[in-house]
Amino acid sequence: YHQYHRTTNDDTQQTMKFMIELFQLQNYLNQYPIKVPGRVRKWTCLARTFIAQPSVILLDDPASAIGLPILNVLRNWIIEKQKSTCMLISSDGPELFNGLDYKKIYLKNGNIVSEEYHQQEVA
Repeated sequence: YHQYHRTTNDDTQQTMKFMIELFQLQNYLNQYPIKVPGRVRKWTCLARTFIAQPSVILLDDPASAIGLPILNVLRNWIIEKQKSTCMLISSDGPELFNGLDYKKIYLKNGNIVSEEYHQQEVA
C-alpha cells in the first residue's frame, strides 16, 4: 500500500525492495492504508525506519500487535544496529529485549524510581 517515489539511488531502491520482502508487504503495495490491517501499517512504519538508518530511534511499544515473525526481524535489526541509540518504550514482556544490552528505567508519576542495566553475556 505504500507508494514510494522513484529515485536514482540504486542502493535505496534495493533497500526498499529488501524491506518490502523482509516485512512481507508484497500483497499490500497497491492498497490504501485504510484497506490494510493495523499490523501491516505498523510493519510499514518499521520498514521506513530501517530504510532511513537513523542514528537515534524511539520505538513506543514496537512489539504490540506485530506478530512473532516481525518481532524477530525487529529484534535482530536492533541487535545488528546497536551501535546507534535505540530507545524502546514497552509494556510488553521481556522477550523483546532478548539478545540486547539494555537499561531498564522504572518510572512513577513521571519520576525515575530505579534503573537496572542488563548486559548480554558473550558466549
